[in-house]
Amino acid sequence: KAILTIVSFVILTIIVFSFNKFSEFFLIYFFTFGRVIGKSLYPVWFFQGMERMKITTYLNILAKTIFTVAIFIFVKKEEDYLLVPIFTSLGFVVVGLVAIFQIKYSFGISFKFQSQENLIEHLKDGWHIFISRIYVNIYTTTNIFLLGLFTNNIIVGYYSVAAKIIEAVVSLLYPANRALYPYMSKLYHDQVEKFYKLIKRVSLGYLIVTLCLFIGAVIFGRWAITFVNGSFSQEIYIIYSILVFKIIIVPYAPFFSQIFINQGRKIQYLAVVKYTFIANVLLVPLFIHFYEGVGMAIAVVIISIFHVLLFLKFRINPN
Repeated sequence: KAILTIVSFVILTIIVFSFNKFSEFFLIYFFTFGRVIGKSLYPVWFFQGMERMKITTYLNILAKTIFTVAIFIFVKKEEDYLLVPIFTSLGFVVVGLVAIFQIKYSFGISFKFQSQENLIEHLKDGWHIFISRIYVNIYTTTNIFLLGLFTNNIIVGYYSVAAKIIEAVVSLLYPANRALYPYMSKLYHDQVEKFYKLIKRVSLGYLIVTLCLFIGAVIFGRWAITFVNGSFSQEIYIIYSILVFKIIIVPYAPFFSQIFINQGRKIQYLAVVKYTFIANVLLVPLFIHFYEGVGMAIAVVIISIFHVLLFLKFRINPN
């Protein structure tokens, strides 16, 4: 992860200084990169495996609360904009470090360098998942990059505000997915029939919860935009009105991913992600070209639906 973080920083540097519209604000990109460092430090996999997701939830809430308060206290004028990525990055880095110390002192586990043979063995075993995550990260993170490349910072800002609000709503279900993963893994190997019954119950539960969240997001959409943006914007609201449908769709993607991984169907999972990646490459630039930020929102919703439908095509229950 440390090596990948260094490689990521090199790639970021090359991209930023290859385009004038990015190099003009290079400090924002570099300060925001602290989030990547924090993510690389944070051992979420450990807490998942130990079924101690409460710890990771508390740490995230604590860090985000502290540094959000810091932003409200110290960011007073436009010239203070660099403090936002600095505080945000510090939040991620601090949480990562605290989590590592938590593992060492609460669980008595120390970190040490592994042998080359051991690393190669685990990399081979998780290769399909690793490649699939690269696909996912590329098409989820480069969309904003493409929007900025083909349009301007104002449109990127409109889209980002709408997307952040939707992401905040969707993220309410992320802890449930993370907590379910180790339990599902154990259930699949010990009681496979209960595993598939659990899938049906969780899928129905997600549908009910996401529909409620969707209705709430529609009703309070104007208020949320005004609160986050400082004033109501019709441009943001149009994009928001399209992206709001992601609330019903998106939570199923990580849930279905975990099902395929538990089933050992890594090749099928990679195929789903690969086809989604191809659809994203074809649709997003085209829709941005014709409809800018609105086009991006439409393309993202279409691709999200396509992604979930691919899982269903490969069958959740292969028997």
